[in-house]
Amino acid sequence: MLTANVRDLKPGHHAPALALNARGHILATLNLTCIAPDTFLLLTEETQRSSLYAMLRRYIIREKVEFCDLEENFCSLAIAGNPKSVHWPGLPDIRPQSGQILTLQDQQSYLACHTWPDMDSPLQIYEWLAPPPMLLEKARQWTSGAGPRFEPAAMQEQRRIEAGLPMWQTDIQERMLPQEARQSSAVDFHKGCYLGQEIVERIRARGQVHRGLFRIRSGQALRAGDSLLRGQETAGEITSAMASSTELWAAIAILRHGQPGETLKTLTGGSVTVLD
Repeated sequence: MLTANVRDLKPGHHAPALALNARGHILATLNLTCIAPDTFLLLTEETQRSSLYAMLRRYIIREKVEFCDLEENFCSLAIAGNPKSVHWPGLPDIRPQSGQILTLQDQQSYLACHTWPDMDSPLQIYEWLAPPPMLLEKARQWTSGAGPRFEPAAMQEQRRIEAGLPMWQTDIQERMLPQEARQSSAVDFHKGCYLGQEIVERIRARGQVHRGLFRIRSGQALRAGDSLLRGQETAGEITSAMASSTELWAAIAILRHGQPGETLKTLTGGSVTVLD
């Protein structure tokens, strides 16, 4: 059911994954974590939790699988920073590597590490999964003393857009294919069958898609929903946008036949550069 290689994922590791329909369209984005032999946590955004859970339950017919919703058991807190300098009082000094998930000594919380998608950034994202009371108490301690500082939502959104990290139902829509949505890294092309595999493999064999998400930059203000022009023809539409500095705006756009390095125009005549 998932595009990640569930069978070969070892305890203590995690991998990005997608749930697709039979036509290869994305139904959910998630992270698959193996915390013990044959025991997995499926981590997804809150907006996808109920639909993903309901969809997967429909396919548990003959398999020997126990499947439950752990929404009330865990909260998730992301801690971003340079691995050499990030400081979190009260958590173990050990730093998991990207792709690893550690079971902490209390045996009821976990610490995972994700590589930030912007290769020019030294950031790593450490995700602490813990029961809500435990996590909230630690967050209160950090707020009043030493420890990670909470980043405003606007700054988080700016970092996300600058890195080209698409968000579900903002940039990624349900009728998008993995290659269109910058999600090829969530597909294991060497595993066995999964729902939607035939379409995804056919696109990989052809080596191209007609549309896709791209990072873009502009010296003028951009807004989600703005159309972009290639000559006199519509090239696509901005899905997320944020002021990156006093002189630049960063955005993610869905473009038809987009090419890194090309220059597009907005309806008001502003110039936009396609990065990747």
